[in-house]
Amino acid sequence: MTSGPEQRVPEKGSGDLTDSPQAILLRLMMAQRAMENPKREGTAASILEASVSIFAKRGYAGTSMRDIAKEVGIKAASIYEYYSGKDRLLYAALVHVWARFYDYVIGGLDPDKPPLDQLHAVIEHHLAWQSGLADVASGWDALFDLQGISDVLPKELAEELQTHRSLYHEFVASLIVAERPGIEHPQARAEAILSLCNSVTRWSQSLLDGEVADMGWDFALALLGDGSPPAG
Repeated sequence: MTSGPEQRVPEKGSGDLTDSPQAILLRLMMAQRAMENPKREGTAASILEASVSIFAKRGYAGTSMRDIAKEVGIKAASIYEYYSGKDRLLYAALVHVWARFYDYVIGGLDPDKPPLDQLHAVIEHHLAWQSGLADVASGWDALFDLQGISDVLPKELAEELQTHRSLYHEFVASLIVAERPGIEHPQARAEAILSLCNSVTRWSQSLLDGEVADMGWDFALALLGDGSPPAG
């Protein structure tokens, strides 16, 4: 499905976390399918991945189509065969990264498993994504948090991307609520866990991969309350 000004932006979560994790995951899946996500290979994929890195390093205004073409090893005019302008290229690049993130972190999740098991899988995969694909992951984070996509993309496209990220954060918070009914500040706890995942390259340099996953999970359990899974 083509994504653009005419496409309806997926509905944002209410934030009250009254929906089950399964319901939020379904909305996330539907939102993902609604985005334009053709399978990119070869030069097309190289253009998208180079774009995220260069946009993040130089900023939107400081990046030209020529810069991206040079990084990929093609002529600038060749990029216009795929994208009509720089804003559409940025949007497509972010969609490309989101699709990879979604498949890696959530794509294989079993919604029938207990909430604690799902949360464990999400944290483990998120940590592995951030550390294993650090350049791509940090580029995505920088474009959202440092520069702000709302400053450089048309409003409807920026809102669409923001909605997808918000749904993912809401899903993590809903798993916490499902595991610990009545827990206070579930969204703040989810944000703390995801912030730890996003910053993994800054605190994990002296750790082995297994130790990173264990430490991330220990942190999550501590935020759930008593630091250990509840009795069955």
